[in-house]
Amino acid sequence: MTITITAIDSQFAASTGSNVNSSPGHSKFDYPPTSTNSLIIESQPGDDSPFIFSPGDTYTLTFSGQGGDTIENATVVRSDYINYDGDEGFAVVFEGYDSNGDLTQVVWTPEFDLETWYFNHFVGGQPPEFYNTDINSATTYQAVCFEASMPIDTPSGPMPVAHIRPGDWVLTHDHGPQEVRWVAARDVRGWGRHAPVVFEPGAIGNSGPLCVSQHHRVLVQGDELVQKHGVSQALLPAVSFVDGTQVRLRPRDSITYVHLLFTRHELISCQDVVCESLYLGQVACEVMDTASVTPKGAPESGAAETLMGVLGLSGAQTPARRFLSVREGHALLAQISGHIRQKPKLFLSPGRKHSRPYHLDLLKGPGRAGGGLPAFESVTESDALHV
Repeated sequence: MTITITAIDSQFAASTGSNVNSSPGHSKFDYPPTSTNSLIIESQPGDDSPFIFSPGDTYTLTFSGQGGDTIENATVVRSDYINYDGDEGFAVVFEGYDSNGDLTQVVWTPEFDLETWYFNHFVGGQPPEFYNTDINSATTYQAVCFEASMPIDTPSGPMPVAHIRPGDWVLTHDHGPQEVRWVAARDVRGWGRHAPVVFEPGAIGNSGPLCVSQHHRVLVQGDELVQKHGVSQALLPAVSFVDGTQVRLRPRDSITYVHLLFTRHELISCQDVVCESLYLGQVACEVMDTASVTPKGAPESGAAETLMGVLGLSGAQTPARRFLSVREGHALLAQISGHIRQKPKLFLSPGRKHSRPYHLDLLKGPGRAGGGLPAFESVTESDALHV
């Protein structure tokens, strides 16, 4: 099932050119926001939850006016509830590449008058900005794994992670060569929350392209980390590095992800970057499933409880380093880069209510009963039109 949404012109704006990623985690609106119109949002074929706009989900966008174009595989990078002085609504930020290959961001605000809000907060010659990534610490992306072709350092040299089997030895950052206890491979559609994060060569000192799942953590260190968190090293989710230039979400039709599990939570090297192994914590126990390559005697189902028994593990592993949230990662990386947060009032400022992605309600169209603004001009669901 696919849905096609026609947005209300006063409820969306674009960010193009130098306005995109004008400062770490933030972008500027194209001026004026009324220069764009006729936004159409179309879900991807096979999307089983097109009405829920979760970070990482992808849609096709078409709009007219300044910078107007069609953006295929535009990724949701923010999805928030907003409330400004009693004016409530939602905000969804998409990011993708136009037909010229230029990065573009589109802000859609169902049930909220973005146009009026923008001009009300354009004060002192300073236009408002918006956060362009989901910094809610409650957001998780479940899978913690490498793309199958990624080379992992072993005593005999780099080896594609897909070739590693239980009983093989891998070089670890803290404990030298360690035996792999369990391996799982998952073939998934690389859209939405399963879209990989790709680091271009050199982005974080990596010797080649680094492709991992969004929640896979990468080791960072530095004086700024000590100042902000009191530790010399920490692990940041890969998605917190996304900047739209050297580090991007790259949706694809199919991707194979591979987990590597050791007796301990380990740090291992891939493309000269120190990354984590599968962390057998509460969330990981919930998501381990599907086809697995297991040690002798272990269940092929990959059931967490039985697996832990086979491996002699009594509970969740101890993290190899402190974990930082996506929000903490953004703040740290902004400090390291030397960028200063902009002063104008920021649209979608983080708050306690930013805990759930926007869920489109078909009853909130034009002419609905009750107060508040509509969420859309029209929605087509398969062949049915809702107005």
